Amino acid sequence: LIREQSIDSSMFLLSADRAFAQEGDTPITRLPNTPEEWRRYDVVIVGDVPAESMSAEQRQQLHDLVAQRGAGLLWMAGPGSMPTTYASTMLADLLPMRDPEATSLLPWARASVEPTALAETLSVLQLRSAGDTEDQAPDWPEGLPGLRWVQDMGELKPSAEVLAHAVADASTEAEEQPLVTRLRFGSGQALYVATDET
Repeated sequence: LIREQSIDSSMFLLSADRAFAQEGDTPITRLPNTPEEWRRYDVVIVGDVPAESMSAEQRQQLHDLVAQRGAGLLWMAGPGSMPTTYASTMLADLLPMRDPEATSLLPWARASVEPTALAETLSVLQLRSAGDTEDQAPDWPEGLPGLRWVQDMGELKPSAEVLAHAVADASTEAEEQPLVTRLRFGSGQALYVATDET
C-alpha cells in the first residue's frame, strides 16, 4: 500500500511491539473514535482482531461508514478471532456468512484460487504485469502457489456474491469453497477473504 502512489494509507497494528513504528503514509496511534474521524477513510481493512478491539460506539461508527457513507470494508479471515467474535455485534450484518461462529478450517493440504465469472465481469482478480499483452499474460491462477490455510464460511447469505473459489488441489472431485465474497450493504460493500495468505 505504501508503494502505491494513488493510495494514502494508515495502518494500526493492535499487537505490535511498543518499539514498532506504525506504518503508512499517514501514521495513526489509535483507531478512529468519532464519525468525523472515520470519514477520512474510503476503505477499512480488518484482520484477525477480536471485535472487542473496538468499542461498541466504534463498531457502530464503522457500520454506519459503510452503510451510509458508502465506504468499503475488507475482512481478512484468521484462526483467532475473525469472524467468530463479530457474530453478536452489529458488524455481523457486514459478514457474508449466515453463522460466523460456525466457520471452520478446511481440511485440505493445499488449495488453488479460481476467480469466478463475476470477477471477470467486474475486472477484479485479474493479475497482469504492466506492459503485458493478452498473449504474454502470466499463468493466473495456475502459476501461483497453493493456499495452505482456507476457512470454510459455511452457508452464505443470499445477497453474498462469490468472486473466487478455493479448489482442493488433491481432490479428484474438484471440490470448491467460496474464498472471496462481496456483500453490498446500504451505500457500501464488504469483501471477505477466507484466508490470511496473499
